[in-house]
Amino acid sequence: MITRDESFYDEDGNVVFRADDTLFRVHRSRLSRSSIVFKSLFDLPPEDSLHSEGSSEQRPIVLSDDVEDVRALLWALHLLHAISKTCTRLLRVSRLAHKYEFEHLDRWALETAFAFLGNHLFDLSHSFISQLFEVTRLCAPDDLSVAEDIIRSALECKRADLAVVLTTADAHGLPSLAGYAYHRTLLSGTWLRDASLPPQIRTNLLAGYHACSELWLELRRTPPAITRHVCKHLGPCLWMWGEVWRKAAASDELLALPPADVLGKLRAVKACAAFAQECSGTWPENRGTLTFVCRAGAAAAIDERIADIESRLIDFFRLPPVDAPQN
Repeated sequence: MITRDESFYDEDGNVVFRADDTLFRVHRSRLSRSSIVFKSLFDLPPEDSLHSEGSSEQRPIVLSDDVEDVRALLWALHLLHAISKTCTRLLRVSRLAHKYEFEHLDRWALETAFAFLGNHLFDLSHSFISQLFEVTRLCAPDDLSVAEDIIRSALECKRADLAVVLTTADAHGLPSLAGYAYHRTLLSGTWLRDASLPPQIRTNLLAGYHACSELWLELRRTPPAITRHVCKHLGPCLWMWGEVWRKAAASDELLALPPADVLGKLRAVKACAAFAQECSGTWPENRGTLTFVCRAGAAAAIDERIADIESRLIDFFRLPPVDAPQN
């Protein structure tokens, strides 16, 4: 005998499943938002929308899975929705506990929300991201970087929308987050085919692509200056560093990276064979490789250049000012 599931049969649901002799009625959106398989299934055009598979109890989508497995999966999806509401509530608790000076309660609520958010279990809306930064700045300003890292990870997991992150970052004065969001999107390449991107964001991405590509063309000609040089062979070692940099810049590892991935190219220099070779001798006995001391100085120079670029990453995604025409 076919029966309705006691826990997961929503009268206002819009898709019906059957596992063994049990019927489940749920919302399509909750399944398609979390599952590529179900999203693909629901995106297929139905032959008859009134009598398509899954439209009624008479025509359910039949699953070959065990009924307890299906029930457990729907329970987990329901729990994710509950966690989303819990995080929102925790932020409200943190704000009010701070206002009325409940000892430790504001930090506890915020840190508990951080723990949930670190697992990237649900999509982050504009209002939620904005609230996250407002409460963090109010209750734990020293943890603002933690909130930024959560949003960065959400972008990587596609749990946060680029336009939403950029708008929030601008509203809360977080240029490092905006720069990261632009750079991450630029390297993904998906923005080229994303018709939903606002024109201004697309323009900024194009500006960033040009600026980052030009920056690498400039950097590859001259290696970062070694400022922490303690080797006694200053002139020869700097010449050797230039030779190693030239070989690294022309290596297959770097050429395989996108033209605009200037940060990735800088990091790849330290991993390529030309840079990795080292010896304990001194120039000119080292035969085309860097001594340990010089190699450490070169690595520090690369790291300093990376840090400098990351600190002003947002500037690469802004169009340069246009000079006013002179009469």
